[in-house]
Amino acid sequence: MLHRKQAPFVKLIALAAVLSGLFCQCKVERQTLPVGAVTFHNDIPADCATVQGLKQSTVKRVKSEEELIKHYGITFRVRFQDKVSPDLYGALYYQNPGENKYCMALPDGRFAIFADKKLGENTMNVSQEVCYPILKCD
Repeated sequence: MLHRKQAPFVKLIALAAVLSGLFCQCKVERQTLPVGAVTFHNDIPADCATVQGLKQSTVKRVKSEEELIKHYGITFRVRFQDKVSPDLYGALYYQNPGENKYCMALPDGRFAIFADKKLGENTMNVSQEVCYPILKCD
């Protein structure tokens, strides 16, 4: 049985537990943010933790374009024809057309996963171009 003096302390503990539960739930929701065909991740996605298609063998979070180029050695611009998905710039480190899965490391420290789809008889949603070392993409 609680004493009257302990009741405010218990209420404070209960409030702290509820608030920390809400904070944890919000943090999980911020991990993946879908925008059209693209899902953004704050950490290296578990299903895109390997490199496929580049000489680089490790996936790394980077915080600048310079670091992106230094680690991955190549950058891409990816555009979507659906007018919903945002254009992407970064290192397209995982490409698996058979699985229809593509993963990018972005220069702001995030990661993006997307899939392609057919928009019309001869139109695919995704187009990609190599930027560094071939051209400067702005």
